[in-house]
Amino acid sequence: MVAGKISLDSCLLRIPYEDVRVNKESGICDTWVHYNVDTQEMEDSERSKRLIRELDGYEIYFSLQDKKYRGYAEHYLVMTLNAKILEHQYLEGITIDNIRKVYDKIQYLDIVHFDFDVFLNKSICTDVEIKQDFVCTNEVYDRMKNEMKRATPLSQKLNIGYMEFNTGITWNRRAQAPVSHPFVELYDKHEEIQQKKNQVFKSKFLSGANTHGLRRIEFNLKNKKHFTRYEIFDCSLFGILSLTDQRKNEIKQEVLGRVVDFRKVKQNIVKPQLPPAQQMLFELLKSKLDSGQSYSAAIEDITASLNANNAFKYRVKFEDLYKEYFCEVNAGAWMYNTPLQFILEK
Repeated sequence: MVAGKISLDSCLLRIPYEDVRVNKESGICDTWVHYNVDTQEMEDSERSKRLIRELDGYEIYFSLQDKKYRGYAEHYLVMTLNAKILEHQYLEGITIDNIRKVYDKIQYLDIVHFDFDVFLNKSICTDVEIKQDFVCTNEVYDRMKNEMKRATPLSQKLNIGYMEFNTGITWNRRAQAPVSHPFVELYDKHEEIQQKKNQVFKSKFLSGANTHGLRRIEFNLKNKKHFTRYEIFDCSLFGILSLTDQRKNEIKQEVLGRVVDFRKVKQNIVKPQLPPAQQMLFELLKSKLDSGQSYSAAIEDITASLNANNAFKYRVKFEDLYKEYFCEVNAGAWMYNTPLQFILEK
């Protein structure tokens, strides 16, 4: 397998209106959207209008937002930023090295104008999609999907867990994904490019690209709560693009660790001498794992009939046992000798 660098695929970009010059013939002047700073959502969106600029197989959305906070209103230009704006360089993703090309394209459209420094440093990013592409065989890809499905904790909560679709798997619902259950997607990028909706873009910009075996893993950092959780304190475009490869990989591992449990289990588990109550829990957990269940599936199964308080207490007890007697010394270690391990460590 060959893995590419982690890069920005898309985001929603907010720029202070005072730093923006709008082409009055563009159609977005005086069209304001109320923005709730607490929920990170637009209000009265059914009465708002967005300017959609259609290009060769992709679109860019522009709108004006009135962000109210404690009775004070701040005006912003809001626009979608998608790696497709790079056209022939689309598969690279947006990086600090090609961001000038993105800026130049936006200015060329003659809808809005702002300085490059404003674009980089005074912008605010939300709904950030980070991606990593890799190439592997169908056999390896299928094994990878199966590993991730088996390692996904079971949940009875709505919109939590994985869902399969034609080209891959998604974890959790994008719109409602909280910090504890981030949105993650693993899919066949080659197959996605072949879809009818992408044919214009493909024929124009990717006709010479060899995408056979190309897969993608992608995750979403929705808003300030997500950024804070992963210690991203500069939410400007420059701040996001300046994250080091090492830091992006650490964030990726932490995000994936929230949707799947990749801790490595010991090959030979030694039966300990424990007090009777703990010994009973140890034997119960071991029997579940020996039967082929994942740790998360075993715990869901064991605690399914308990009320919330008792379920929590037993989850803590089982977690302590799991760390002490079932996991390798590094309790956070990833699974080894699997196709997915290659991606996790890149």
